[in-house]
Amino acid sequence: MNLIGHANRFINIIIETLKIIFTGKIWLVLSGYLLINLLLLYSQYNFSSPFFYTFFKFSSLLFDEKIVQSFTHYPNNYILLPYFAGRLKFVLGILLEGLVLGYVAREMYIRFLRKASLSHSWDSSVFKLWFYLALGWTLTNGLILLTSVYLPDLFQSFLIGHFRRIMLFNYVVLPSIYIFIFALFYYVIPIVALSESNLLYGLKNSFKLFGKHPFYTLSFSILVLAGPILILFITNNSASIVDKFRDDLIVWILVFSIFIEIFANFIWMGTAIKFLSDGK
Repeated sequence: MNLIGHANRFINIIIETLKIIFTGKIWLVLSGYLLINLLLLYSQYNFSSPFFYTFFKFSSLLFDEKIVQSFTHYPNNYILLPYFAGRLKFVLGILLEGLVLGYVAREMYIRFLRKASLSHSWDSSVFKLWFYLALGWTLTNGLILLTSVYLPDLFQSFLIGHFRRIMLFNYVVLPSIYIFIFALFYYVIPIVALSESNLLYGLKNSFKLFGKHPFYTLSFSILVLAGPILILFITNNSASIVDKFRDDLIVWILVFSIFIEIFANFIWMGTAIKFLSDGK
């Protein structure tokens, strides 16, 4: 298949994914997960409330004591909110997001098969696959998180004092690595959910698909991560946002980011499932 053929197939997969965007079961689950994320963010924003303070004290055990003390003082509560909310969101993701995506993957597969006048059922509930789905999600996002935390430190001596190098590293090199890692693991959760297999089977086949179809997999990954990476660029400058604009603007940016990530998850599962169901 030539480049135009690949591009046409890529566009067709996106269109077919968007055609099922109003599926009730899918958005019922995604909306529920969205509300949990919003509540988690609000609990950090309004941590001094009697309703959330106990949870804040418990969740603060995940952070360094000095950072927690700094967070409880204005305006650091706004500046550090992306960091606190992001880490707690990651913990929530370990517990629930793999399961949510596994369920969505199955529902999408059924929708695509119905269009082909076929049917499918699974031997076991998606809940029985929770461990493998959670592990797949954690491995994918954990590697990206570790890259964002430790890679800048490794290149600190090369970057320090060089503005252009820092800009190139932060806005080109790091996002490219995120996209590459995500592409490697792009099909893990869908494969585990559909095949009812273990994580190793999902990893092996995801790597194989990436090696066989790098154009599609990298293109899908860029599309899915474009919004979250852009939000990351913005929230990494939370101190400047609080200083130059309204302090609560950072809260609304984080609220918007949750909606962006839920939609990105929809596109992730939709493109992966459509690509797998085509079987080409």
